[in-house]
Amino acid sequence: MFFFWIDWMLLFNVFIYIFNREQSGHSLKSSIRYTNSIDRRDNKILPNQGGFLKNTVEFAGLGGDVRFFKADSDYQYTRTFFDYFVNSF
Repeated sequence: MFFFWIDWMLLFNVFIYIFNREQSGHSLKSSIRYTNSIDRRDNKILPNQGGFLKNTVEFAGLGGDVRFFKADSDYQYTRTFFDYFVNSF
């Protein structure tokens, strides 16, 4: 799946120190994200066995003032022991 985002980030959070807000300012991010997933679990909500793998790649810098490349991966493996114990890594 391909996604395209445009975000305008305003820093009005009261929990951020005033010095950090003044230094950061506003920013505009446009990015493209690609996600690939393989799901071999027997149940997506409460699995008893199987695995799940999701890879995400995001590239920002097509417009706006924020530029970066980010790669992320998630993995889950689930197995049932002795018909009672479900272990998930």
